[in-house]
Amino acid sequence: MKDIKITFTDFWAGFDIRNNFFTRVLRRKYNVSVVQPYEKPDIHIYSFFGTEHLKYDNLKLYYTGENDVPNFNFCDYAISFHHLNLRDRHLRLPLYVIYPAFERLRSQPPEVSEALFERNFCSVLISNNNNCDSMRLDFLNLLNGYRNVASGGRYANNVGGPVDDKLEFISNYKFNLAFENSLVYGYTTEKIIDPLGTKAVPIYWGNPDIELEINPKSFINIHKFETVYKSLEYIKYVDCNQSEYLEILSANPIENSPYLNWEEMLLDFLDNIIESKTKYVTSYGASGSIFREQVQKERLYGHKTIVNNIDNIEKASRLWRKIRKFR
Repeated sequence: MKDIKITFTDFWAGFDIRNNFFTRVLRRKYNVSVVQPYEKPDIHIYSFFGTEHLKYDNLKLYYTGENDVPNFNFCDYAISFHHLNLRDRHLRLPLYVIYPAFERLRSQPPEVSEALFERNFCSVLISNNNNCDSMRLDFLNLLNGYRNVASGGRYANNVGGPVDDKLEFISNYKFNLAFENSLVYGYTTEKIIDPLGTKAVPIYWGNPDIELEINPKSFINIHKFETVYKSLEYIKYVDCNQSEYLEILSANPIENSPYLNWEEMLLDFLDNIIESKTKYVTSYGASGSIFREQVQKERLYGHKTIVNNIDNIEKASRLWRKIRKFR
């Protein structure tokens, strides 16, 4: 197998740079070494949570699990939620494909029993109640007006504290309130996949194009109703109608999913980058100016941060010397 070098910067806390879905997929075809960004990697993969990548002129792939749109003035290639057509520079690969619930759906066809209808009403897990569309909290309040919703997150928790096992918690309820933090076309997260993988019916809002990737018979899509009140009436009907509920639960959520073979999709995308070595980010023209200005801003910000930290240390030292003087 061919030897390749890759590097990772600006990923979320807890991301393992040596053992992750990129390295596992690439090791099907390559001998992968994870190196530092200054060691001239074949691919420099960076994410949303920093600007370390700006220090290096590497062949760059941007990966996001957020609802942002990749900035192709800074990255040669990108993987995101969005349905973009940019030749070989972009791959749509939702973050949920790496979640356990999606793997469970791929390996286990839906099996339902009447006992599933006898579970408690509905669960929700919300920890982000500030940086989100008000629709999420408004609908929770509306649903609570019908029947109590078990809240297992940090927000409005009513089950004795945040739950440790999200999937186990969801599996104890007939429905799960699965609202994204925002309405963005293409932005589909694990919010809908987790209940589907635990045999709960998702009540979903977020990506208006959700039915392009999830079987519409397998969940309740708020976007299909004229008003939220009409969606609530349908939820009430399903909640009281065993045959309707079990019919929804019996539908295979990912029978026509374009991501059943996501590992092959990702490997093909990465393989093209490695073999072609085509660098699209330019140092010239308007996009080159944008890149240089951003790099300069980051350097200036970093310098100011260092200077401010030094000033704070000096101030603290002077204060401590005064304190000691009067002890």
